[in-house]
Amino acid sequence: MRFPGRPRKNLANDEDFERFYTVPTATTSRDRLLLALKRDHPEHFAAVCELNCSPREAGIRAGIIKTGRWRYGGVCDKSAAGALRERAQAKLLCELFEIIAPNAQCTFIARQIEPRLGAGLAQRWRDDKR
Repeated sequence: MRFPGRPRKNLANDEDFERFYTVPTATTSRDRLLLALKRDHPEHFAAVCELNCSPREAGIRAGIIKTGRWRYGGVCDKSAAGALRERAQAKLLCELFEIIAPNAQCTFIARQIEPRLGAGLAQRWRDDKR
């Protein structure tokens, strides 16, 4: 990496100029992943160097990259759902509503929406689904 601050003024014809490369900040970027594997998990880094697996696979095996989690933080993780932005919450609710069974949809409508919009909405929804 280069030294912080403004470069010296006497640079000419690449004299005293060192190339530098900044490492991306994302944890799952290949460069940062390889550095973490080399530093903390040398056996997994060796497997990547021997082309036995990809850097991502080695990161998963080493526990650096978490897998198996739902993209919204888990099915029952209410605090994670509450922490989402409003648009993401609406998208999550729409996706869940489409996935759940029609009787569960009707229960949701009867408990949450009917008290505000009037009675009979859940029954009309059930009739339309048939």
